Amino acid sequence: MNLPGGLAELYSKAYGRYAFAVLDPSGTVLFSSLSDRGAIIPTAQKDEIAYFTLNRDAAELYGATVPTQVAGRRLWIQCRRTSPPAMSDR
Repeated sequence: MNLPGGLAELYSKAYGRYAFAVLDPSGTVLFSSLSDRGAIIPTAQKDEIAYFTLNRDAAELYGATVPTQVAGRRLWIQCRRTSPPAMSDR
């Protein structure tokens, strides 16, 4: 998937703060900005927006899975933002 310049930079592996994935009704990942080309989270496809928060490697991930329809085809778009680990007081 080719994203416009500004979006491509935000979703790049080098930047690393944002990610997206597009899934079909069977849960197959059609597009992903992740290096493993996978889904952000395994999810059951629901008919409403599903929000999530995860902790990975001391960072918090916030995101959502959003159902949509494109050209008559049902899809689920996952997006997430990673917050860097908080600096601890010493």
